[in-house]
Amino acid sequence: MFTEQRVLGWTVLLAFLVRVIFIAVFGGELALMGDAGGYDLIAQNILDFGVFSKDSNLIPTALRTPIYPIFLAGSYAVFGKNFLVVQILQCVLSAATVWLLFEIAKRSYGRNVAYITLAISSVYPSFAFYASRLITETLFVFFLMLCSLCFIVFRKNGLFFWWMGFCLSFSLGMILRPVLIFFVPFLVFDVVRLYRNNFKKYATLLGTLVLVFFMLDAPWIIRNYQRFGEVVPFTTGGGYAFYGGNNPENQRNILARGAWVDSNIVPDLQELYQRDEVERDRIFYARGLNFLQQNISFIPAHLYYKFMNFWSFNGETRMKTIALVCSYGVLLPFFLFGLGLGIRRTLKTMDESFIFLSMIVAFNLAALVFYGSIRFRFPIEPFIILFSALGIEHLRQFFIHLRRSKAEIGS
Repeated sequence: MFTEQRVLGWTVLLAFLVRVIFIAVFGGELALMGDAGGYDLIAQNILDFGVFSKDSNLIPTALRTPIYPIFLAGSYAVFGKNFLVVQILQCVLSAATVWLLFEIAKRSYGRNVAYITLAISSVYPSFAFYASRLITETLFVFFLMLCSLCFIVFRKNGLFFWWMGFCLSFSLGMILRPVLIFFVPFLVFDVVRLYRNNFKKYATLLGTLVLVFFMLDAPWIIRNYQRFGEVVPFTTGGGYAFYGGNNPENQRNILARGAWVDSNIVPDLQELYQRDEVERDRIFYARGLNFLQQNISFIPAHLYYKFMNFWSFNGETRMKTIALVCSYGVLLPFFLFGLGLGIRRTLKTMDESFIFLSMIVAFNLAALVFYGSIRFRFPIEPFIILFSALGIEHLRQFFIHLRRSKAEIGS
């Protein structure tokens, strides 16, 4: 007999094997694609010299957040510098994410939606694609699903244990990818709404979150203050990303609209790199804001292009485009239907759908501020799967009811 535990266990194992097979076929060419080389170098410098640096001169940097390079360095320390081992570890994390997503779906929408979610996520091509690359996405999505599960359980039973689990996983996720800060206003709103008649309760909960975050981030903040003489809680690379998505090239070049533009847009880049990282970060932010202020009439179109890039199918490589079409592309009509159902449930009861919708909105806001990218979208694809499963189950129940109605009429 197939119990829930057996189905879940075997499907999670299937998810792991799907990702391992993908890596066996394509992993070698994908491992160090894009930003991965920088993370690898930082991890190697941490291990060999105890310095958080992304160049061979060992100049300390805060251009990257610390958690993923530390994760890589830990793998290198235990297993040697072996990219395949890191990819396998990420397959484990990705398979664990499938389990977390099942639990989220079951607690939010019931077992039927959970089983559909489990089936989709176990063979979801984008999960396998990102598990093969030495970048933050797989670890970040794991933290995102873990904190989502903890918060959903806390909303139901109010136990402080689950709130602490949320605080830890959410804080680690935000240190790893600061984009999660866009979710904070929605979180504060929901916590205050839940305990609106108990100021002490919601003040304690939010205070605990702030305390946990700063306890986890304190070593990084202290290190950066010693290095730069200023408080840097996350990274000094935000300004470069902001200007990369808000610059004259975005307006001039139709191919660059709404997207991130590489460093060739900065004529004095070499001069800027002679400056302190924090100062350079401020300059890039100032240049991006200056572009927007001088081109206010372009902003509506600019935001539209960013939004369209965020929801695009067009990957940087043919492999990525195929993965997108076979995952997000196939689910899109079911997602839109399930999204409508989620919005309706939120308006009626403010159930867990509010959390999932808030995550989707938060990452869209991040894209509108910085630039549109399918990589920005990937962390919310578990929620796309969740709403797709909700839509599929709703359609399944509709057709079952329709068939029964016809049978009753015929009899």
